[in-house]
Amino acid sequence: MNDIFAAKDRGCDLIYKKKLIEHFPYDNYRRYQEKAIEAIYNAFEVKGFNHVLLESPCGSGKSANAVTIARYYGDAYLLTSQTVLQNQYMRDYGCPGKFSDIMGRRNYYCAVMENCTCDDGFCSGGKCPDPTECPYIIAKEDAASSEIALMNYTYFLFATKHSQTFFPRKLIIYDEAHSIDKVLMGFVEIKIKSRGIQRFGDISRIPRFDKASEYIPWLIEISKCLKDEMKDNQVIYKQILSENSSHDGKLSVNDVIKSVRRKIENSEKRINKIEEYAKRFDVDKWVTKVYEGRTQDDDEVVFKPISVAPYSQECFFNYGEKHLYMSATLLDKSNFCRNIGIDEKDAHMIRVPSTFPPENRKIFFINTGSMSYKEKRDTLPKISADVNKIMNLYPDKKGMIYTVNWEIYDHIFSTISTKNRRRLLGHKNGDRNTALYEFIKMKSPRVLITPSLSEGIDLKDDRARFLIVVKMPYPNMSDPQVKAKKDVDQDWFRYQTVLTLIQVCGRGVRSPEDWCDIYILDSCFNQIRNPGWPGYRPPNFFTDDFIAGLNEGDKHINKIEGYNLHE
Repeated sequence: MNDIFAAKDRGCDLIYKKKLIEHFPYDNYRRYQEKAIEAIYNAFEVKGFNHVLLESPCGSGKSANAVTIARYYGDAYLLTSQTVLQNQYMRDYGCPGKFSDIMGRRNYYCAVMENCTCDDGFCSGGKCPDPTECPYIIAKEDAASSEIALMNYTYFLFATKHSQTFFPRKLIIYDEAHSIDKVLMGFVEIKIKSRGIQRFGDISRIPRFDKASEYIPWLIEISKCLKDEMKDNQVIYKQILSENSSHDGKLSVNDVIKSVRRKIENSEKRINKIEEYAKRFDVDKWVTKVYEGRTQDDDEVVFKPISVAPYSQECFFNYGEKHLYMSATLLDKSNFCRNIGIDEKDAHMIRVPSTFPPENRKIFFINTGSMSYKEKRDTLPKISADVNKIMNLYPDKKGMIYTVNWEIYDHIFSTISTKNRRRLLGHKNGDRNTALYEFIKMKSPRVLITPSLSEGIDLKDDRARFLIVVKMPYPNMSDPQVKAKKDVDQDWFRYQTVLTLIQVCGRGVRSPEDWCDIYILDSCFNQIRNPGWPGYRPPNFFTDDFIAGLNEGDKHINKIEGYNLHE
C-alpha cells in the first residue's frame, strides 16, 4: 500500500488556501497536516468528489483536520463513535453557537422532575412543561443551530430518524469511520428476547424458522401487543404524574414513574423498528438466528441484513452533500465503499504516512501454532508457555493480552504460572470499562487480559510496553450474517480480520516518542498475510506502518532473549 498524496494533486488556489488557514485551530501544523487538509479540499472542490476517505494514523492530527474542514464549510455534522472522543472535541474546540455537542437524554438532569435524568422525564415523551429550562432541549437546539453539530453515531441515527430537529447539511464528517458498518448494523438489526414478551401469552415462545421473512406474521403480532401495552402505559403514566406533584411545583420521581416511562419508550423503539425493517427482510436479504438460553424465557431471536449498504443512503447520505470519512484503518477503498454502499467512482482516498519510527513499534510474529478450531487444542498449551515467557521478558512493565474469546481467556488464566497470574487483571463480560480504568491508574507492572478491548483505548507510554495477540481476530462464524457475508465476499472477511488486528496493535504506541513491542502468536497470521488459493491476488489491506513494524520485528526477532519461545 503506497503512502498518500498523489503527485498530480496540486495545491489549493491561494485565496482558498488562505481561507483554510484561517480556520485551522493551531499556530503550527504537524508533519503532513497542511497537505492533508489541502488534499481534502481539492478532492471536494477541484475534483468534484462527494465522498473523501482520509486514512490518517494516530498522532497525525485528524481532529484538527476535521475541525478545519468543518469550519470552512460552516454547516457540518461531526460524528464520533465514543463519548470520550466527543468530550475531547468539546474540550479542545467547543464554542457556543459555532461548535456545540448533543448527547443522549440520560446525560442531562430534568429541570421539572426531581432526581431524574431527562431520559426518565418529560423529554422522553416530547411534552416538557418548561422547555426553556430543560437542559436537554437547550443543548439539542443549540446543536441544531450551531455551525458544527457534534454527536455520536447512535444519537445521530435516532435523532434524524425520529425527530424534526436535525436536517441535511453541507458536510458530514465521520470520525473512526471504520466502525460505520457495525454502528449501522446495530441500528437496523432487530432483537427480541422471550423474557421481554412473556406477558403476551402464547406468542412469547420464539418460533423456529429458516428464513427471516417467515417470522413476519409473528413480528406483526408482537407489534400489535406492544402498541396496546404502550397505550395503557401512557394512561398510567399521566395519572401517576398528576398524583406526584409536590408543593414547590416540581415533581418527585419514584421508581414506578421511571419504570413506566421506560416501558413506553422501549415499546416505541421496538414498534418503529419492526414496522420499518421487517417488510424489507426479503428485498435486502436478512438472516436470522435463535440464541437458546438456559431456559425458554432466556431465548433470543436476532434479525440482521447480510449487508448494511442498502441503509446508508437513508440513514447517512441523505443528511449531507459531502462526506469525509476519517480513520487510521480504512485499509482499502473498494472494500470500504462496498461495505457501506458508497459509489466508488464518487470516492477519493487520501493516505497520510505515519510519523512514528518503526523501531518503536516492532511486531514479532512468534508462530506458536495454529489457533484454528481444529488445531487449537494442541496449540493452547504452547500458547500458555509462550505468554509466560513473554511476560517474563517484561517483569517491571505493564502490558496487554488480547485473547479474542473467553475460552482462550479462561485457559490462560488457569494455566499460566502463579507468579504471572498475580500480574493479570481481567474482567467479566459487563465490566471491561471498569477494569480498563483501574488498569490505567495502576503503577505496578500489571497485565490487562481481555477478549474484547480491541479499539478505542489509549495505552500510551508506560500504560503498556508489550502487547500479545494470541489469536487472529476473525469475525465470528457462528453469526449467520458473518457466514452469509463471507460466502458472497471473501475479501470482506479478510478485510475485517486485518482491520481488527491493526486496531489492536495500535493500542500501545500513541506518539513518536512512545514504544511498545507487539507479539503475534497464532500461525494463522500467515494465511491472512498471504492467502494462497489458485488465481487469487489478494488486496493489500495492511497499512505501510504495520508492514514497517513487522519488518522491524523480523530484523530483531533473533535478539529477543529466549527466542524460539515456544520450543
